[in-house]
Amino acid sequence: MKFKKLARTFRQETPEAGCAEREAAPVLDPAPAHTLVLDASPGQESCEPAQPYTSNHEHLAEELQRLDLRLKLSMLEAGQLDSELALMNGEIRSLLDAQSADEDDGNLLTVKLSMLEQRIAARLEASSGQEVQLMLPQVASSLNLSGLEVSILVACLAPELDRKYARIYAFLQNDMSDQRPTAGFVLGLFTGSAEERLAARLLFDANAPLMKLLLERRGNTATAAYR
Repeated sequence: MKFKKLARTFRQETPEAGCAEREAAPVLDPAPAHTLVLDASPGQESCEPAQPYTSNHEHLAEELQRLDLRLKLSMLEAGQLDSELALMNGEIRSLLDAQSADEDDGNLLTVKLSMLEQRIAARLEASSGQEVQLMLPQVASSLNLSGLEVSILVACLAPELDRKYARIYAFLQNDMSDQRPTAGFVLGLFTGSAEERLAARLLFDANAPLMKLLLERRGNTATAAYR
């Protein structure tokens, strides 16, 4: 499956489907009917049954919410930026909707991320066997992708759906000319220890599903770019 074909499939379900091939990709906003409540205390679980996803758009919107939380955590952990990039800090925070003081609390962001991941998992389980065929789980199943590989795929798909991610990636990689996520960058987002990152490098082997069928290398570094 070609990577841009996957992106087009998701875009066809957005309200902008009629102009999906415009230069500017549509922004996926989370569906208001399924707004995630993130002010619950840690460990508190909702008694309401998980609702199945009604569309690929709705599912991917929550996957992008999860990516945003990872990127906010990455901003908190970022090292010293050069003077030019430091001036962009406010813009990037605005793109990530990270204006409140809560967004500077790594523990709170981690709790929000955990709750959202549980919600996504529950809704995916509830969606199993439903009429709506979710593209991302289908791709993951057919290629036997791990959860980490799916997260990497979403991170690489994101700029195809919302151009803000290209700018955010460049900022966090400390190089505005580098608007595609590198292998090292995405592994930093989704893995913990150095040992995990080293082991996960195998996912970018030329014969691994991600690189063979969905992504490609560019230059001398393992860059997650689009087919």
